[in-house]
Amino acid sequence: QAMSSPYAYFWAEAIVKEWLEIVGNNTWLLVDKMPWMRIIPCKWIFNIKTDSDGIPYRFKARLVAGGHRQTEGIDYDETYAPVSRLATLRTMLAVAAHRGWEVHQIDITTAFLNGDIDADVYMLQPPGFIDGNNKVCKLQRCLYGLKQAPRAWYEKLKSVLAKFGFLPISADISFWLRKADDTVVYLSSVVDDMLMTNPNTALTIHLLKCILNILKGNYMGVVKHFNGMKISWFPKTHSVVLTQPGHVDKIVNTFKHLDHSILLPRDLPIKPGLKLCLGGTSEDPKSPSLDVETYHFRALVGSMNYISCCTRPDITFTVNQLSRYANDPKEAHWQVAIDLLRYLNTTKHWGIRLGHAHGVYDETYVRNKCVAYAFADANHGTGVDDKRSITGMVLCVYGGPVSWCSKVQSVTSTSTVESETRALSEASRESLWLAKIITLFSIPPRPFVIKGDSKGAIDAIRNQSYTKHTRHIEIHHDFMKQRYQLGDLGYEHVSDKSNPADIFTKAQSAHDFKNCQTTL
Repeated sequence: QAMSSPYAYFWAEAIVKEWLEIVGNNTWLLVDKMPWMRIIPCKWIFNIKTDSDGIPYRFKARLVAGGHRQTEGIDYDETYAPVSRLATLRTMLAVAAHRGWEVHQIDITTAFLNGDIDADVYMLQPPGFIDGNNKVCKLQRCLYGLKQAPRAWYEKLKSVLAKFGFLPISADISFWLRKADDTVVYLSSVVDDMLMTNPNTALTIHLLKCILNILKGNYMGVVKHFNGMKISWFPKTHSVVLTQPGHVDKIVNTFKHLDHSILLPRDLPIKPGLKLCLGGTSEDPKSPSLDVETYHFRALVGSMNYISCCTRPDITFTVNQLSRYANDPKEAHWQVAIDLLRYLNTTKHWGIRLGHAHGVYDETYVRNKCVAYAFADANHGTGVDDKRSITGMVLCVYGGPVSWCSKVQSVTSTSTVESETRALSEASRESLWLAKIITLFSIPPRPFVIKGDSKGAIDAIRNQSYTKHTRHIEIHHDFMKQRYQLGDLGYEHVSDKSNPADIFTKAQSAHDFKNCQTTL
């Protein structure tokens, strides 16, 4: 199909380029086919790469092995391969923007071909490049599609970075530090994309080019597009903005043929006060079955979930609620998902601001302000089906959100204080992890202040006593009390109107939603 299209020349060029990479890397040996061999298939995969604005810039062909035919214990053993957490990445960007550092990017081409294979794996010769009818490929290096390929690439990357003094940290083993000559260099890796920063730009460029001398790739300069995110730098205000307009356009173009109302504008992600349930919504509890195929609903929600995890905390609550009904969505659920996409399309250029998130940059103000803090909130017993509460939290560095979540609590809380305590506990655990990250940037985290609007829950932690509402959740209280006593965490009460975590717990009115959104 690709070779019969008007772009056949470009696809052929992409195939030849990939083939030369494979041959030049000694990826396999041609051996005689034997009856006892377990032979897996392979095929060419084609994709048009686009930038953060959705504009095509490269035709890409990839030879992919049929890893689905591999057997654990015979063809592979370990498969786990870590990638840097988005919260770590956002924290690094926030600190770099605040301090005026440049963040530079490299992209390793055909990264998985660098991984050494640890088992005898045989594969059919690729279509279009058959050399002998009774020959098969015995893999010497990993290919895309193999179960062990991501892990093999990580081990290869780890060994290469170690040559230049980079070591992974325990809190995020895809975040690397190099300490030498009183200078710390920071590197974040997401598979084959890497970002590096430190106060010395010349050192950053030098180290990246040294890595590219071993691992073939491209030096991209100051990062402007990373994993589907558009990264816009504002040096005068010491800030950086992360958006995903191209990803939103891609989703709209994919689903607009199913519902033309997607192109209509919308001001809110979900109708105020609306609750979802197994039968549909609180307004339509007996909604008919979905008109479109279920996989369309799952694909739509999954696509928007990626955006909510990267740059749009304001849609996290709605995406979380929709995800609960992916197994049996109703027509009412589909309409909520379409409304959410309409809102995203209307606000596709919105995102999060990191570094110095609010107002004009003022070093005196920043120095006197708490660098890292968190907000936590809970909506008690609002579940229509199970009456479980919803936890919402957001962690900020220099006033910008770097980590957030909206999740249904695992058990039913018997009181508002209990549900708020569970939310504070969730934020406390995430805050302790983030404190490990920010200390790497010489930022003192103690105490990491967590703000909530439940005075009862916070007083119980501060006063180190149990009440009739909290005595049955001792583990959460003991954990937070101990950290409070050690000075690792601090707890402050804020009013309902001053708690932006409320955006993660309910469908808000337009006024409250905009207030929380502006705070984030």
